[in-house]
Amino acid sequence: MTRKTFPRPKLALLLTGLLLLIGCRLAPAPGTLPPHEAPATATATLAPPPAPTATAPPACQVKPDVPLPPAPADLTSAAQALETYLAAGGDPMALPAALSTWGLAARSGHTVVQADLTGNGSNEVIVALEQIKDDAEPTAQLQIYTCQDGAMRSLYSAELGSWFNVNLIGAADLTGDGKSDLAFAEVSCGANTCWHTPHLWSWNGHDFQDQVGGDFTYPYPTFSLRDQTLLVRSDGIASVGAGPQRPYTDTLAWDGHALTVTATITGPIVYRYHMLVAGDRALYTGKYAPARAAYERVLTDDTLRPWDAFYPVDEERAWLDALAHWRLLTLAAHAQDYTAAETQRQTLQNDDPPGSPGAAVAELAQLFWQQFTDTGNIAYGCQAVIQSPQVNDVLLFLNNYGYANPTYTEQDLCPFDTP
Repeated sequence: MTRKTFPRPKLALLLTGLLLLIGCRLAPAPGTLPPHEAPATATATLAPPPAPTATAPPACQVKPDVPLPPAPADLTSAAQALETYLAAGGDPMALPAALSTWGLAARSGHTVVQADLTGNGSNEVIVALEQIKDDAEPTAQLQIYTCQDGAMRSLYSAELGSWFNVNLIGAADLTGDGKSDLAFAEVSCGANTCWHTPHLWSWNGHDFQDQVGGDFTYPYPTFSLRDQTLLVRSDGIASVGAGPQRPYTDTLAWDGHALTVTATITGPIVYRYHMLVAGDRALYTGKYAPARAAYERVLTDDTLRPWDAFYPVDEERAWLDALAHWRLLTLAAHAQDYTAAETQRQTLQNDDPPGSPGAAVAELAQLFWQQFTDTGNIAYGCQAVIQSPQVNDVLLFLNNYGYANPTYTEQDLCPFDTP
């Protein structure tokens, strides 16, 4: 049985002992010349495998009426009790209810998964264990049992460490090697949010190798295995301080070297603020037509919702409308459409007089317009905006939508700043 622990702060795989099956040939003894050191006259050939001298080891059978062990005191004794139970022919399907009764079942994901991880033709049994005691650190383990000589034996033990829980996702062949890979997530919970870091383990004959090519961490995700991919959906961070968020789904797939994010689908825009952000993202990447369309929707789409957390609804709407008009003004100036730009500037002056919520935006527009019309260069207009004191009021509004949303800077307010 191999035992693995997870050191902090990052998971690391430790080498495990090699399980030798009966009938396997031994490696060449130390001191044997490797092929490139053999005499020049020698010819390297592969010897045929020895003929079998015995029948294949018997398969592991589930036997009726194998009693469950008494409730173990801790995870260590639980792992031993489970091995004894499974080795006697106990039914793995009875374990979820037993672990729940014992108070050792994982709080998220599966409790038991059966799949052929090693490629030996029979299913391994993977069990997720958690223990949470009053005034004590929660601990979690993955126990993996394999069929050996007709009985289930412990193959692997992984300890996730203190204050970490486990989410056993399932097993499927995501790497395309014909063997099932084990998908699970390491879970760390804070005051408001539990973060899940997914892992994909592949058996290489003596150890499990993590195939995830990066540190992907998700707040309160829903995992699913589908069509050789791992789908991860998250609604975001469960904290008011994080601000409004859009749900999204990441697709993690094998790229020939690692499991990595190959696609991200973001949910529909619900909040008016996020429509402004969508326009800004398009603006910063030079996609001016989609940016313009998003800003128009900020002004006209009455199905968009206010966030209604840090500002009253009417005040928030006035700010967002003013910012949308400001973006449309700069886009028109960039396109040298002076008539459209003047229309947006005049709208800001009329709708956002001094003392109103969007007054700072109207003042920026006036500074921009003066420099732009005097020089004919949009960059000079942007420089006047970035250096003005009104920028601080605008940034205060934009950066009050929580830490899960973009943090704006002076340059973000007018990105056409190269003379």
